[in-house]
Amino acid sequence: MSNTVSTLDGLFKVVYGDGPVNAIPEISIVQKKIPFQSAERIGKTYNFPVILTSEAGVTYLAAGAGIQTLENAVAAQLKEASVDANQIIIRGQMDYEAAAKAIAGGKASFKNASELLVQNLMETGSRRLESAFIYGQSATGLGTIDSSSNTNTTTTVVTMLATGWAPGIWAGAENALLAAWKVSDDAAAATTNSFKITAIDFAARKITVTGTATTGIGELDTSLSSGDCYFTWKGAKTATTTWVEPIGIDKIVTNTGTLFGISATTYSLWGGSSFSFGSAAATTAKILNMVGMAVSKGGLMEEADVLLSPKTFMNLSGTMTDLRRQNGGQSESKGIAGFESIQLMGPNGKLNLVPHPMIKEGEMFCVPLTKRFKRIGTQEFSFETPGRKGELFLHVSDKNAYELRLYCSQQIVCTAPAKCVKGTAITNT
Repeated sequence: MSNTVSTLDGLFKVVYGDGPVNAIPEISIVQKKIPFQSAERIGKTYNFPVILTSEAGVTYLAAGAGIQTLENAVAAQLKEASVDANQIIIRGQMDYEAAAKAIAGGKASFKNASELLVQNLMETGSRRLESAFIYGQSATGLGTIDSSSNTNTTTTVVTMLATGWAPGIWAGAENALLAAWKVSDDAAAATTNSFKITAIDFAARKITVTGTATTGIGELDTSLSSGDCYFTWKGAKTATTTWVEPIGIDKIVTNTGTLFGISATTYSLWGGSSFSFGSAAATTAKILNMVGMAVSKGGLMEEADVLLSPKTFMNLSGTMTDLRRQNGGQSESKGIAGFESIQLMGPNGKLNLVPHPMIKEGEMFCVPLTKRFKRIGTQEFSFETPGRKGELFLHVSDKNAYELRLYCSQQIVCTAPAKCVKGTAITNT
């Protein structure tokens, strides 16, 4: 059997390269904009200095004031941010029969047998990491449940709030497991807090989930009768205040407490700003006003990205210059309408409007991703798990199968949260 594992490992390296498979799906926009930096732990965490206040020992003198005593030096406040990189592990399996056929057929046969498994593992891992980098540890999780309608005692259909609906989060999520939490106090919405997705109605924002009768669906109904609840992926949060998924942009920008060991209450530059669109459509004027908050508070005077939902992007593109653009020398017989990207010149300079399927339709974020964000940790997604250099396949105990495990340990952090702002209360038409 060990020879079989070695053979599978060898074929994997021939087909996919001798090392980690690092292909990042197109939906992983945040991961592409923030390069991964393998960081060295200091103790149990990654530490780096951030500037939180300016030098304050300033003296003003009138002309002809003569010799005066200068104000005492007041040093700028520098503190070390302390960051933990959280882990994500995705499992995929291949039964012995499929493995035997793949080995017998050589390289081409192995590729045919494994390609979909490898591709799907990478897609799943990257999507989970991307959703965490946006809404990890968010106060509204993956989205807020507005209401539910029971099909039977173990099945219910929940309707998600429109402003908190991000279709890209839920694409392909059938059979995934969720946990539900109360908005009021972040406590678990059910004792058996495990709900399996069985169907998704994207047009109606409805998700069908199954769970245990009394301590699952029944208690979820009770929790929803007294207020809204929100979903997380199962395991991303394990108790009222215990999160284990990476922290995302939403949490970083809206932080008002202590994050990465630094208090936003003590240091105002460690928190971002919030701008309400007033339950109305997004316009370029409102976006510029939103960005102006980051300019005023955090001194954002550099290129930044505005992450927004595709629906908001289409609403904006439909109002700009009657969907016209220069055709760049293309044939005049071909009509071109619309925008694949939008750039604005704002109070900060260049603004890139970036549609992202995982941004909730009632929200957007202005963030200088490339300059002020870091993505650190010990490992990008790889099929080489720690301590198993060169080994890829595992025997599954008590099953006639081999297993691949996709592993990463990462976290994003913003070195200047005050340069960021979150837009809320967007209503798309």
